[in-house]
Amino acid sequence: MKRFIFLISLVVCAGFHLCYARESRSGVAPSVDSTEDEEIIVKYKGEKPLMTDFMEAVLSQKSANSFYKETLNAWNGRKKGHKSKGRSFSVDEENGCLKYNSNPVVPDESNFLFELCRWKSSDGKRLLIVSNLDVLRCASSVDTRNVGLSFYWYDIESKKMKRVQLSDLGDRPSIPSNATDIHYHLSCEGESIIDYEFNSQVIRSLFWDGEKIEDE
Repeated sequence: MKRFIFLISLVVCAGFHLCYARESRSGVAPSVDSTEDEEIIVKYKGEKPLMTDFMEAVLSQKSANSFYKETLNAWNGRKKGHKSKGRSFSVDEENGCLKYNSNPVVPDESNFLFELCRWKSSDGKRLLIVSNLDVLRCASSVDTRNVGLSFYWYDIESKKMKRVQLSDLGDRPSIPSNATDIHYHLSCEGESIIDYEFNSQVIRSLFWDGEKIEDE
């Protein structure tokens, strides 16, 4: 019975990736150009928010999917000293980058990557917060909300964050028609870059110059 349920899950995952790939041919993941009216308050202690504060704000949205909730649960557990095999957080505060890998050893659990970056704006009043959720294997029906790339403007004065469309940031990517399974990758080396990967090769890179996103 467990094997039968697992096979059904794989079929659902395959269907999700096919749908996700069709959307990605235009360079836009299902959630990239959908916006929410919700203003997200970033709670923090100290002079400025940390990457983990931005992560908690993003993961706590009303539209959060099961992968966001699992990431938040894992983070809350980590703060209490709990550790789980196959789950790891990496936080680079200096370069404004955070990664969460969920690659559990149990075969019927989901395998996914969550990335978050903090990029500076040239006006000095805002920060661009970029998240990437890449589902590699799912153990249940996939909730496509927030899957792929998501962008948020964080207003430093109001301490609030709001979702923004990729098209409003200056780019409408064009991806080769034969690229049927696009994956995104956020740079964590102090560079404001989004790599588009197809068959484990980078086919396009986008660069944030402080005002707009354009080809590197």
